[in-house]
Amino acid sequence: MSDISGSEASSESDVESVILEEMNENDDIDENEELNNETNPNLINYMNLIKANKVNDLITLLNSLPDLVKSDVINYQNPIDGFTGLNTASNNGHIEIVKVLLENNANVNIR
Repeated sequence: MSDISGSEASSESDVESVILEEMNENDDIDENEELNNETNPNLINYMNLIKANKVNDLITLLNSLPDLVKSDVINYQNPIDGFTGLNTASNNGHIEIVKVLLENNANVNIR
């Protein structure tokens, strides 16, 4: 019987490294930059992780954000479809993602 836990840990570590590396490359982005800008790397990573149901990677991303930015990212409403990350996660049945977002004070009243 092979031990996959080592490879899973390595894979999670690799993903975390990539996320942190991408975020460090974008340190020159002003934290006060408008979050409705679809080129904002925090928003792009955030929405992609929710859609892909990547719970641990989402937690890593959220923990790396300053509180003020985290609140804005969590409650970001896509101007195209009006969905927030919470809407997207719940519509796709990503229960663990919904729990993480609620634990991080996602606003349940944004529609």
